[in-house]
Amino acid sequence: MIINKQLQVIMGEADAEGYLATFDLLKAQFEIKIIIPGHGPIADIEMIEIFRIYFNDMKLASEDADKEDRLIEKYKDWNQLAIFMSPEATIKHFKKKM
Repeated sequence: MIINKQLQVIMGEADAEGYLATFDLLKAQFEIKIIIPGHGPIADIEMIEIFRIYFNDMKLASEDADKEDRLIEKYKDWNQLAIFMSPEATIKHFKKKM
């Protein structure tokens, strides 16, 4: 669920809101010191907050077109694949749920 500086695949039955809920659950139920991500370097608890910010940014971008380009630009250095692993894909997912 955590991949360091790489965007998640958001397609099919993926649930971006579910990611946000899971981040809360992980922090509430576990005393996390080290995260060994699916991809990227080992991180600490801050990595969960970084992903929370990403998902919240994409949710905001889905609700406010004026902020979309600026919020997408913020993640340009993260690994991504345009169709299903990108800020645009996450924004599209949030828009579908509206």
